[in-house]
Amino acid sequence: MYLSQRLETDTLRVDTEYNRHLVDMKYYEDNTYGSIDILFHKRGSDVNNIFAIECKKRRILQTDITKIHALLRPDFNYQYGVTIEYISKEVKLYQRVRDKIEEETIEI
Repeated sequence: MYLSQRLETDTLRVDTEYNRHLVDMKYYEDNTYGSIDILFHKRGSDVNNIFAIECKKRRILQTDITKIHALLRPDFNYQYGVTIEYISKEVKLYQRVRDKIEEETIEI
């Protein structure tokens, strides 16, 4: 994978379809679980979790946004979240600033 070659270090990894939190399944809002399309993080730790990306051909669903928002909470501690819709070419960047998640649409 191109991202792996460009970004990975001795401790930081790119994972696809990843659904683990430390050694357990990754649970989100309302005790639901699921995988994230792409993560750049330190496996088995909540330190150095850099970004999470959800990608869809057509529409990003509210459940995708909920997963991204959950990963930005302190218990997962990701710095950035991204949603990408390929057909509409809509990209949104999410970042936690204090107790609020800020959202920015990026034109591509």
